[in-house]
Amino acid sequence: MSSEYYYLTASLPHLTFKTEPPFSKERFLDECEKWLSRGDLESLLAADNAEEARAGNSQVLAKWKEFDLSLKKELAEYRRERRGGTERKPGNLAGKVLSAANPLEMELSLERARWDYLDDLAVGHFFDIGKLIVYYLQLGILVRLAKFDKDKGETYYYEMGEVKYDNALR
Repeated sequence: MSSEYYYLTASLPHLTFKTEPPFSKERFLDECEKWLSRGDLESLLAADNAEEARAGNSQVLAKWKEFDLSLKKELAEYRRERRGGTERKPGNLAGKVLSAANPLEMELSLERARWDYLDDLAVGHFFDIGKLIVYYLQLGILVRLAKFDKDKGETYYYEMGEVKYDNALR
C-alpha cells in the first residue's frame, strides 16, 4: 500500500498555469523531506533525472517520462526533417506547438500541453506520491515560465535573425 501524505498535500497552494510559482522547487523539496518516506522522496527526486525515472520508481513518473520524451522526439524529428528539406506532418500535439505564431507562443503551447498531461495524470491521486510528483513537475513548469522575459527574448530573436540575414548576404 502506498503512503498517504494528507497534511503535506492539503497544505500545498493550488497551482494554475501561467501564474507565479508560490515558492521554489528547492523549498518544496525541503518540505517534502520532512514528510516523505525515503523511497517516495527518491521517486520525487527522480522526476528531474530521466535515467532514474525510466527505472520505474513510480507509475505516474514512468507515464510522464514516456509522454515527455515522445513529445520531444516528435518535435526534434520534425525540425530535423525540415532542415533537411523534407517536411512531414507533425502529430496532433506537436502540430499545435509548431503552429504557434512565434517562439514564445511555441514554448507556452509546449508547456501548456505538458501541464494538461500532468493534470490528466493526477486523476485518482489525491494524497499520495503520484500527486506530489505531478505537483513538483507542474511547479517546475511555473518556475520555468517565470524566467521568461518577453522583451529580452524578442530582442534576442531579432538579433539572431539579423545575424542569419547578415551571414546570408556574405
